[in-house]
Amino acid sequence: MNVLWLSHPFIKDDIVSNRDAIWIYTDNELREGGGEMKEFMRANENCHTLITRETIGKDGYFREDNIERSIQNHFNALQIRIKQGKLAILPTIEINEAIIEMDKHAPILSETFKKCIETINKFKLTTLI
Repeated sequence: MNVLWLSHPFIKDDIVSNRDAIWIYTDNELREGGGEMKEFMRANENCHTLITRETIGKDGYFREDNIERSIQNHFNALQIRIKQGKLAILPTIEINEAIIEMDKHAPILSETFKKCIETINKFKLTTLI
């Protein structure tokens, strides 16, 4: 099983010292903003984005008038990396926040996002030993 959920924010040292893992982060389609850590993750090959927003900020989450766009593609690419044996580490707080906001503003897209999460969770670790 190759999926681990962490509730605390990732730090650079975690990412640098665990190069075999894939560090998942949420981003907007513009791939802009988010601060120094987001820029660091965008530039790292062992980081993988899940697009949850159309634009920057709290109001940037997808709305119902958006099409599914790249949500499915990003999950498919992540699933391939997991099947290749990579450990995917997902940010619990960011993913939950994305689901809450998408439920409010884009229920149909939210269902797609949740189904993708369910698929990824099939690879979830059951123990850390």
